[in-house]
Amino acid sequence: MQIFRTKIITVGIVLGALFIAGVALGWNDPTATPPQGAGALKAGTNGGGLKNRQNLGINLLAGQEPSSTTTVRGNFAVGKSFAFVNQSGNPDGAIIEGSLGLGTTTPRSPLTIQGGVKLGGTSLRFSPSHRVPGGNVSTEIEANATTHMALTIGSDGLPIVTYLTGGNLWFARCTRLDCTAWNKHAIEASVGQTAITIGGNGFPVLAHVVASNGALRVLQCSDLDCINFTGTAADASVSANQISLAIATDGCPSVAYRKSVNSAFRTYFATTYGSGGCATWSSNPVDNTVNSGRYLSLSSGSDGFPIMSYYTQNQGLWVARCGSMDCGNSVSQTQVNAEGPATDLGQFSSLALGKDGYPIISYYAGGSGGLRIVHCTSRDCTSFDTFSDVEEARDLGRFSSLSIGADGLPGISYFNGNSITPMVRFAKCAKPDCSLLYTAGSEERYAWPRDVAGTVASQPFTSLAIGSDGLPVIAYRSSGGGFSVLKCGSIMCIPYWTRK
Repeated sequence: MQIFRTKIITVGIVLGALFIAGVALGWNDPTATPPQGAGALKAGTNGGGLKNRQNLGINLLAGQEPSSTTTVRGNFAVGKSFAFVNQSGNPDGAIIEGSLGLGTTTPRSPLTIQGGVKLGGTSLRFSPSHRVPGGNVSTEIEANATTHMALTIGSDGLPIVTYLTGGNLWFARCTRLDCTAWNKHAIEASVGQTAITIGGNGFPVLAHVVASNGALRVLQCSDLDCINFTGTAADASVSANQISLAIATDGCPSVAYRKSVNSAFRTYFATTYGSGGCATWSSNPVDNTVNSGRYLSLSSGSDGFPIMSYYTQNQGLWVARCGSMDCGNSVSQTQVNAEGPATDLGQFSSLALGKDGYPIISYYAGGSGGLRIVHCTSRDCTSFDTFSDVEEARDLGRFSSLSIGADGLPGISYFNGNSITPMVRFAKCAKPDCSLLYTAGSEERYAWPRDVAGTVASQPFTSLAIGSDGLPVIAYRSSGGGFSVLKCGSIMCIPYWTRK
């Protein structure tokens, strides 16, 4: 009985001391003013403690106030096991047991990030909270007839497609890396072609031709789903087509396009300026040659100046490089591959900057040829390597789309019209300039091509991008006239392929 009385007295003394010190045990009224106290609960050795106002400070020095909701001086641990780990070698760090989610409430790995990431001012595009199984995955996004589509990867690492159907420009954003789930909505009335890229602010930028007057219109989205956007006319009443978009070094969009001048199409370029809030456009001719500018593909060069590939009727493949940001002067034009007797040579060009910063271009070789690649050895492509014939059969290589993989090696999607059933084909180069040969069985090639999607439309309009996980993503028109997205299960777009 004496021991029992002693315990009661001891508990009473402790509770009284805590009350005097100002600690509220079990305080659960968020509308009331927290209890006052100089050092509510000593958590450090130098007078610091748990601050009982709006911010929480742990292990602070005397006189220090927490500057954020929770301020920890020293290290901390989270987890039932990690909480008891000796961190003497980690005095100002943190250890976390289990999963950490940034931008997501359902982390499925030690670190799951959903959303954009910047490292040293450079945006990194990945979203490891989504994974693709070992095989290729093809999903039809739109069942209605489509006339054109363009694909890119959003700043959150997820594929985005803009396309035309029913006389309207549509926008589809995948909510998974494999595009098995998506959101889509109509943007506005449109005709002709469309293009898409990601602006300097991380949001999509679209270009298309206005149905009512043929004007070239550029839409700068203010959210990832492009629910809200600002539209401006880059060039009014021009009957524009063959559109290609890029982002200049100031983060503003620029666009290459064909423009009808004196009843003939010519090559033009328009850009905006960061000083004008990416809203004021200037337009200049790039190539006034009649019937130039077909199958345009635009990029910002390694020096920041625009560079584009295109086809000129009866002349072949050309490359134009601007000597200024607005292409107002010093435009160099190079005939890379003359058409000659091989009609259609140079069509369906697709340009990207290689690992060395020089342009690399895929295009249709025309005549009895197939898919060809040329690697430039100068910024303006006035010098270039020997052409690499990836495919040498007719009707292999139309609608080509080239992109550089995370490994620095080019990949190309294109149309296989040689098979009984039209196919989408994919080829992966073995070297950055596509000069080294892959060996497929006993056959050596510059790239290893294979059919990756069957039963496609006779004009599939393939569009290729490299996903945030390093795997190819291909948008194409399916046989019913709608469009699908193929997510490859390996960098070669071969199910369960691994590099030895």
